[in-house]
Amino acid sequence: MEKILYQGSEYDMFLVSENPLIVTVKFDVNEATPLMRIGGKWTVLDSSYLPSGANIGEIGKLIEESFDLNKK
Repeated sequence: MEKILYQGSEYDMFLVSENPLIVTVKFDVNEATPLMRIGGKWTVLDSSYLPSGANIGEIGKLIEESFDLNKK
């Protein structure tokens, strides 16, 4: 488990899969939001909760930095 700091709040995140790259981020107390990177772009896998005004690209960049994924 890693932590991500986004919009002034800290959230838990978990690496689910490396190929394809899937990470879940616990933006909500009740469920985690799955995010996937394909071809360098991040997408939300379902209609899970995201913080108001969330930018998927920014969140993806923070995920990559947290897991040091740019070196993989």
